[in-house]
Amino acid sequence: MKTATFRKVNLTVKRGNGYGQYIVSAQYRGKHIEVNTTDSECFDWIDDNSNKEKHREAKQHAYMKVKVAYEATQNFNRSVARHVGSNVYKAQ
Repeated sequence: MKTATFRKVNLTVKRGNGYGQYIVSAQYRGKHIEVNTTDSECFDWIDDNSNKEKHREAKQHAYMKVKVAYEATQNFNRSVARHVGSNVYKAQ
């Protein structure tokens, strides 16, 4: 398990259950987010700052994966709330 911080978000990257599979996890805006990635450079460079550019890119990739996953959950929650309020789902 490898850790780093990007934009005040603590990121963790660990190996997944298959070849080339990695799991990025973080606490983002009060929610625990876990998302898969196949970017091996993210895993390789996230805690190795010997190459500053690759280290920054790895942290940025992990952060963006978490952010996109968080936004997807928020969009899903909004769409469900809209449908629950419509007449289609109201009990007759």
